[in-house]
Amino acid sequence: MRVTTKHCAKYGQREISVAYDENLVLESDVNWLLGWLESEAARGRRFLASETIQIGWMVTKLETFKGGMLEICEPDMKAFPVKFVNSVTNTLIHLRFQKMVVESIDCAQEFSIPSLRQTAITCNSLGEHAGVFMDRHVPKDNDSGWFVGCADSRHDHQDLKNLRVMSLYEIVVCHEPVIIRYVALPPGISVLIRDGVPCFHHGDKELKILPNSYLAASLSKK
Repeated sequence: MRVTTKHCAKYGQREISVAYDENLVLESDVNWLLGWLESEAARGRRFLASETIQIGWMVTKLETFKGGMLEICEPDMKAFPVKFVNSVTNTLIHLRFQKMVVESIDCAQEFSIPSLRQTAITCNSLGEHAGVFMDRHVPKDNDSGWFVGCADSRHDHQDLKNLRVMSLYEIVVCHEPVIIRYVALPPGISVLIRDGVPCFHHGDKELKILPNSYLAASLSKK
């Protein structure tokens, strides 16, 4: 499915086209994206071919499209280094799930969306053991604030020899795609994920999953 902005031209901005899988993406999310692009154009922002723009955590790229329009391309979330494809399907799916995860836990904080280009500290056993442990500190510059490690208690995450720094995109594509839904959790929150089941903490306090939330509904099916 492909749709295009309708009101950018009156602000001196080329119209922007987006392609998406209508079986996976909510129409309301597509309408939000088109509305956001038009509102940015109304504010005087100019989108240019070959420019990158961050939508949620996704770093997308604008390319020239037929008829003088622009189109948004996103990373395919498979190749490393990044390969762009003409779609916003993953962009909107990821943003939707990241918001719903934060809204599912009793943390009384806003979500804090990083960029997939930002870095995280990770352990060198990530992906080799069942389970993932994530802990977030305050982001700074290109540091997302995330630590992403294995859930093996025998692996010493205090030993610098066991740690490395990589982009969130590399972690997702090469090691642990499960973290995608959790990266918008705010600083101070940690999550342990085993067999797809998350357990959240703020310091020593376990955070409850709210009833009737997205996570409550998805975990009830397991």
